[in-house]
Amino acid sequence: NIILADKNLADELKKLFENFIFFKQIEMWNQNIFNSTSEFLPEDSEKRNIIASAAGFDNYKIFDDKLKQVTRENISSYEKILGE
Repeated sequence: NIILADKNLADELKKLFENFIFFKQIEMWNQNIFNSTSEFLPEDSEKRNIIASAAGFDNYKIFDDKLKQVTRENISSYEKILGE
């Protein structure tokens, strides 16, 4: 069980790291494309489509779904790690 727990922890940490990189790339595209200093994504659908395209998504709705998925994964991982 200890080995399994360590592997599960490693898997969760890997997922958190990958998700961090995803979010950081989105933040950098947002800041560079729109010359922004904000970490918040624009609400405007045209601007959101531009970021979605830069990130390799067909449109901002698919992109937004991915953002929600990654956020849910992070919450789940934190709960597993912290036992909340």
